[in-house]
Amino acid sequence: MLNQIYGKKYFRHTVVGLKEYVDMRFPNPKKLKINALHSIEIVRREAQTAMEKRLEGMNEFRDQLRDQATRFITREEYFNRHKPIEEKLNSQGERRRI
Repeated sequence: MLNQIYGKKYFRHTVVGLKEYVDMRFPNPKKLKINALHSIEIVRREAQTAMEKRLEGMNEFRDQLRDQATRFITREEYFNRHKPIEEKLNSQGERRRI
């Protein structure tokens, strides 16, 4: 009778031992660890790629700002060029008041 129950069909179900049940329910922990490490590596690569793209964009923006700043006129140059115009306007304004 025991041979009929263990390892055989018993009321439409197969009876298995605890070890076989655990092996079926929970895969090999080494494989799980390898799969987890593989998944982590994939996610790390994707995050690294995204970060590199983001930093490239930021560096490009900084280069544009640096280039733009070199094209601006300096304060000293502005005041040197603006002073004669201001003096001329002030002298014309004084002439009109008279």
